[in-house]
Amino acid sequence: MLKNHYRKIKAIFFDVDDVLIQGRDKNGHYHWKKDIYADLGIHVEEIPKLFNHKWSDVLLGKTDTLDRISEFLKEINSKVSAKVFLDYWFKQDSKIDDQMLNFANTLKDYGYPLYLATNQDKYRSKYLYETLGLKNIFSDIYSSSFIGRKKPDPEYFRALEQRVHFRPDEILFIDDSLENVNSATLCGWMGYQHHNFTKTQNDLLNS
Repeated sequence: MLKNHYRKIKAIFFDVDDVLIQGRDKNGHYHWKKDIYADLGIHVEEIPKLFNHKWSDVLLGKTDTLDRISEFLKEINSKVSAKVFLDYWFKQDSKIDDQMLNFANTLKDYGYPLYLATNQDKYRSKYLYETLGLKNIFSDIYSSSFIGRKKPDPEYFRALEQRVHFRPDEILFIDDSLENVNSATLCGWMGYQHHNFTKTQNDLLNS
């Protein structure tokens, strides 16, 4: 069970990237970009152009991901299709942290309902939940593209409360971003900043 400090908790929300998915190496470089030039002929240095100010509308569900990727690929004069790029990204950015997944399973076995709280577009949300099988552990995925708000906006957390019908002080939120954790805490949630599996398990679970 969770430690006594978290005795009021009745539901737990997990972030995805850098919590359940190991998206970066020890130097902070994204795995999915490592071989993208060899595989797709796209220079790594070009990738930040995709995730410029326009990406926020993708995460909020206002712009379709494939439309934004198509626009980006035209900007860099790439002949790769948006669908090929998307499939490549998802496949290369899907390394699950088995220890954290087992940790989540342990919490589920203790009887806590588990949910995903993540800033994602609609396509990757479906890929994570269905293709990678996170639906087998988590009751639902609450992506920014579905909610129309994204972390750390307090309204994102308020929207999640209304969907799961728990009081703020009954919810534990686990995220690697301190800004997101602080925002959830200001909304009355209990927040925990994830650094690594060992520390998270030791900090949250009774030994």
